[in-house]
Amino acid sequence: MRKSGFFTYLLIFMVTILFLLPLLKPGVWHKSHDWGRTLALLEHFKESFLQGNLYPRWLPELYGGYGCPTFLFYPPGFFYLALPFSFLPVHPGLTHQITIVLLFFIGGAGAYKLGSELTDHKGGLFCSILFLLTPYLYVNLFVRAALSELTAMLLTPWPLYYLLRLKNSIENLEKLNSKLWGITISIAFIMFSHPVPAFLLNLVFIIITLFISFEINKSQRKGFFILSGLSFAMGLILSSPYWLTYLQLKEYVNLEAVFQGYLTTKLHTVHFSQFFSRSWEFGGSANGPNDEMSFQLGLPHFLLAVSGAIIGRKSRIVQISFILYITLIFLMTPIATTFWEKAPFFKNFQFPWRSLSITALLQLICAAGIYKLSFRNRFVMSGMVLICMVTTLLWNFNQFSTNPGAKPLNIEEALKAEKAMRSDYFFTHSQADEFLPLRAAKFPPNAPRKNLSLLGVPLPAFSEPLSDNNRYRIHYRIKAPVDTFALINQLYLPGWRVLLNDAEIPPSELEKQLTRDGRMIVQIPIGENHLLNAYYDGPPGWKIRNFVIFTSILFFLSLQFFISKKQTNSAPE
Repeated sequence: MRKSGFFTYLLIFMVTILFLLPLLKPGVWHKSHDWGRTLALLEHFKESFLQGNLYPRWLPELYGGYGCPTFLFYPPGFFYLALPFSFLPVHPGLTHQITIVLLFFIGGAGAYKLGSELTDHKGGLFCSILFLLTPYLYVNLFVRAALSELTAMLLTPWPLYYLLRLKNSIENLEKLNSKLWGITISIAFIMFSHPVPAFLLNLVFIIITLFISFEINKSQRKGFFILSGLSFAMGLILSSPYWLTYLQLKEYVNLEAVFQGYLTTKLHTVHFSQFFSRSWEFGGSANGPNDEMSFQLGLPHFLLAVSGAIIGRKSRIVQISFILYITLIFLMTPIATTFWEKAPFFKNFQFPWRSLSITALLQLICAAGIYKLSFRNRFVMSGMVLICMVTTLLWNFNQFSTNPGAKPLNIEEALKAEKAMRSDYFFTHSQADEFLPLRAAKFPPNAPRKNLSLLGVPLPAFSEPLSDNNRYRIHYRIKAPVDTFALINQLYLPGWRVLLNDAEIPPSELEKQLTRDGRMIVQIPIGENHLLNAYYDGPPGWKIRNFVIFTSILFFLSLQFFISKKQTNSAPE
C-alpha cells in the first residue's frame, strides 16, 4: 500500500472511531428496539458452530427448549463476521463493538473507493465521510440495533465500485479476475446480511449496469454484459444457502405474523417533512407524521445530492442514480400507499422506510457529481467541500447518541440470565415469533421443557443418552419390552433427519405422527437395543444445492482462466 493510501485509510478509521464513541462503553449495551437480541443470538450461533454446524440453522434451546429454526430465516452475515472475534479472550460486548467498528470502516472504505472511481482521491474522501454521516446508519445502530440491516447497508458501495472497475478494465484491456470476484463476493455477503437492502441493491445494480453500458463501445458492450451478469449470478448462487432456503421453507413457519396489524407495510410510510427533520428520538414507527424515530435523509445530504445531480447531469451513473433516488423517496411517502397495498411481494419490506438503506448509496453517487464542477483554483473547491462537510456534521450532530433516558444493559448479567432461562420460557428472540413452525404457533405446548429430556419414552420402556448425545444431535439407546413410542421434544420442520437403528424414517411418516404442537413421535417395536439418532440436517435438497454451487465455482474459475489466457495471448510483446 502506498504511503498516501495508508494515511487515507487511517483517516477513515479515525473518523469511524470518532462517530462511534457513544457505542464504545465497556461492559454495557445501549437500550434500543432490539435491545440485547443480537448479543444472545451470537451466543446461540457460536454454540451451534462449535458443535460442528458450519452453518448454524436450528437453535434447540429456544422456545421453551423445544427449538426454533431461527437461522433458516434470520440472515447470518453479521454473525459470521462477529464469530472470529467471539473467540478472543474479551468481554462479549467488545465482540460486538469490534465487529461494528470493522463494519463502519469497511463501509467508509467502500464509499471512498467508489467515490474515487467517480471523481478522484479527494472526492473519494468526501464521499466516504458523507456516507458515514448518513443518519439512517445511526438509526439502525443506536435506535433500532438492527445490526443485520446495518451490515448490508454498509456494504452497498462495494458491488458498484467493482462494477465501475470492471467497466474501466474492459475498456483498457486490463486484468479482470479481481473485479469479477469483487462483484460476486460483495453481492453474496450483502445477500447473507439482510434481504431488503440486498433486494434494493440488486435492483439498483442491474439498472445501473444497463445504463452505463452505453458508455462502452459496441464491440466491448457484450463482454461487459456477460461478465457483469455472470459475476452477479455467482453472487446469488453463493448466497443461495440463505435466500433459497428462506423461499423454500417460509410457508412452514409463522412468517405472516410480521406483516399484519401494526406491522402492515402501508402504515409505515414517511411524510416529506420527516425526511428533513432534525428530530432524534428513540421510540418506534407509527402511522402518520408523529413517529418517535428519525427517517431523515439529512437536509445537507439531500441538497448535496440534488446539486451533484444538476452539476454532474452528463454522467450516466449520476443521471440514473438520481432518478432512482427520487423514485425511492416518493415510494416511502403516503403518495405510494396504493403501491404497498396492490403489490403483495413488497410487503416483505415490512417498513417502506427501509428504502433508506439504499438511498444512502444513491445520494453518495449523486453528490459525487459536484466534482464535475471545475475551478481554476483548487483551494476554492476544497474550501467549498470543507464547508459542506462541516455543515453536514453540525446538522447531524445529534445522531451520535445512545438513548440518554435508559439504563444500559449489563451484558454479562443479561447473557447469563438468558442462558439460564432458555428452556424455561417461550421466547424466540424474534419480533412476533415469526420463525416458529406453524403447528406450534397455532397450538403452543402446554409448558416449557425445562429439565425434561430431549427424548422421552413411556414406561415400561427405558431410554439412555449415548456419549455423543447433545442438544444438536440427539442419540439414545432405547429398551422396549412392549411396542411403544419415543417423543422427540423438538419442533418439526422439513429438514429433520431421524434414524432408528440406522434406517431413516421418511419425512412423510414423521409428518403423519406429529403431536398437536408439532413435536416428533417415532414408533418403537419390541427390542432391547434400539438406537435412535435425530438431528436437523438442513433444508431439503441442500446437497444438490451445494453441488450446484461447487460446479458453478469451477465454471467461474475456468472462465477467468480462459479470459486471462486470452488477454495474455492477445497482448502486444
